[in-house]
Amino acid sequence: MSAAFLAEQEGYLGLSSRGARGLLQRRSASRLKRESNVRRTVIAVVAVLGAFGFGMAQDAVDLRPTPEKDGFVHEPSQSKFMIPKGWEVVPPQQQGKTAFMGVRDREKRIEVTLSWSPLTVPMDGPDGAIDQQIKQLANKYGQEKVGKPDNITVNERPGVKIPVDNGPTLDEKEAGVVYVFEQVVDEKTRWKVKARATFPKVGKEDSMKLLDDVVKNFKW
Repeated sequence: MSAAFLAEQEGYLGLSSRGARGLLQRRSASRLKRESNVRRTVIAVVAVLGAFGFGMAQDAVDLRPTPEKDGFVHEPSQSKFMIPKGWEVVPPQQQGKTAFMGVRDREKRIEVTLSWSPLTVPMDGPDGAIDQQIKQLANKYGQEKVGKPDNITVNERPGVKIPVDNGPTLDEKEAGVVYVFEQVVDEKTRWKVKARATFPKVGKEDSMKLLDDVVKNFKW
């Protein structure tokens, strides 16, 4: 490609070939320098914002490790969950005022999602927390897949246990269970504490018994 053609493309007709080449080289070097400076600036800004955002996200999570690192404390509800021995932890996350974390037993293929969310309705009765939970499960899996809720007590805290005869994959190879509790902090502050578990239908009874023990790791 000739220098004259390059010069024409850049709008510098009338320059000599040598002059055009030199001008284009200087302009190219200048452009590359500016682009490099811009890239460095963008990277620096992204790094600062990323670090700031990460710090903010970490500060926003209501679940904190216990001093012994054997569980997580949810300060707003004054409750905690102790990690079952040998189970893997899925790190806490926060969505608005709702905190999430998980534990899993890879060998038995059991996945449990734990959540703490503000409770703004009664636990019982029409459109109460339990009724809403049953409706949500029925909408996803079908009413025939949602079992009758059983009243349970975990560490002196009453709650309900709702069996589900399907899992998130909807392939009829999984089953699940939902445990729901009410944690009262004071007259104006109530929390819904929930454990949602899924597991293979093969060995279902053993998994259910194991999960009944796992939820005992909630401490009020």
